[in-house]
Amino acid sequence: MPPTIVEIVKKGLCLGCGMCELACPHGAISMTYDNIRGIHQPVISSEKCTNCNLCQEVCFAVHCRIWLNKGIDTWAAVLGKCVSCYTGFATDHDLRFKAASGGIVTALLIFLLEEGYVDGAIVTRIEPKGEPGPPIAKAFIAKSKDELISATGSKYCPVILTDAFKALERGKHYVFVGLPCQIYAAKKLAEINKRFKNCIKLYIGLFCGGTFSYNAIEYLLRKYGLEARTVTRLEYRGGGWPGRMFIQTDSSSIVIPFPEYWPLLSPWFYLNTCMTCIEGFNPQADISCGDAWIPAIMSKDKVGTSIVVSRTKIGDELIKKAEMRRYIVLQKVDVKTILNAQKSMLTFKHLRINERLHILSTLHKEYIGGGVKFMRMKARTRIYLGELSILLGRFLASREKLWPIFDLYRILLKSFLTFLMQLKALKANVTRRLKHPLQLS
Repeated sequence: MPPTIVEIVKKGLCLGCGMCELACPHGAISMTYDNIRGIHQPVISSEKCTNCNLCQEVCFAVHCRIWLNKGIDTWAAVLGKCVSCYTGFATDHDLRFKAASGGIVTALLIFLLEEGYVDGAIVTRIEPKGEPGPPIAKAFIAKSKDELISATGSKYCPVILTDAFKALERGKHYVFVGLPCQIYAAKKLAEINKRFKNCIKLYIGLFCGGTFSYNAIEYLLRKYGLEARTVTRLEYRGGGWPGRMFIQTDSSSIVIPFPEYWPLLSPWFYLNTCMTCIEGFNPQADISCGDAWIPAIMSKDKVGTSIVVSRTKIGDELIKKAEMRRYIVLQKVDVKTILNAQKSMLTFKHLRINERLHILSTLHKEYIGGGVKFMRMKARTRIYLGELSILLGRFLASREKLWPIFDLYRILLKSFLTFLMQLKALKANVTRRLKHPLQLS
């Protein structure tokens, strides 16, 4: 039997989107901020709740548990259905530079709006100050090019969707941009509520390796000597390739390169459900987009390039029309290129998932039920050790009072991994010399 929303919250699996509040026909659910977990979570009124279970229908955390039990056994299934695969970027250089990876999503949205395909786009921006806590991400309806550009860039944090969906107007058409969990919830909501089904005509999905709780930004701000209440502007990523975080306060501003801050947060502050989600490629969208971590592109591209997967006929047609109207530039690639561009996500979400789930089930972490079967080789001890080290680090990161210990733990872990790499290189060198003794002289 699927877990209830109360159980999802109790087990720390909520993603903080607020779709359950929208699904409830009796107004029994409201979202409140949890300072400990660093996320908005639903509170259910027992007086209003009639146990209709519609909130469960739209909850990705429930879906994630069920999907895991189905398993994935081919690379084609990992990527999901697709019509065509591309690499590309926005023709507007300033937009391309401002975005996280090529500006393809924003350029597509501008095309859809200016060409009259939609009346607005449900996108996300960072509110200057969160009450309580750090700046938070909220979805809103963009109805102009300037509003779309204001939403450019990645937001590696939970997003409240409720206000934007409540503001949808009957008789108008919208495009929704979201993560895999958000698109799942939005499409389920459309199934049970015709108002949303008739309004949302297109889904553009973002690839996702995981979402941080707001504790992540609290931790980062503290590390750089800043206070959340003083932050007036926050950009998680943008400013060329591979990007940077920009933080502005009442009295100063700092820039943190993406390669510098990402290891400080990933995977330590990922939401719990992100640790068992296998839908990083956003297979339920009409169009899915992500970073082009392709060596040939990365070596020469300092502005940004996206990888794009069209999953439906209408999605592919719109991509081609946007290219014809010179909003974007595309180059067709094969599935293998897309998978190679996301090796890190594939490793984390698929090649290590069996060991991770085994550890979680052994420790009585009720993430899933039943047996799980994925593509994998035989269980590897080093993967188990790696997952155990991640689990310990996540425990330390989840408690603010333990952050000084977490800092020390990361330093020791990094030193240990460096030592292992050096040891491996030394072993390989010795083996090579033993095979070719003449080279010793």
